[in-house]
Amino acid sequence: NTAPTVSIIAPVEGQRYVTEDDEWVSVTADANDDWAMDRVDFYLDGAKIGT
Repeated sequence: NTAPTVSIIAPVEGQRYVTEDDEWVSVTADANDDWAMDRVDFYLDGAKIGT
C-alpha cells in the first residue's frame, strides 16, 4: 500500500478570482490510491470548505 496522491487540476495555478465578481470557485482534484479512497476533502486556511 502506497500513500495516495492528489493534484489540483482546476483552477489552474496562478488563476485569480475577485470576490465581488466570482461568487463560486469550482475546485477539481485528480486523486489516486492503489488500495481504496473514500473522498477528497478541501480545506482553506484550516477550515473544511468542501468534499
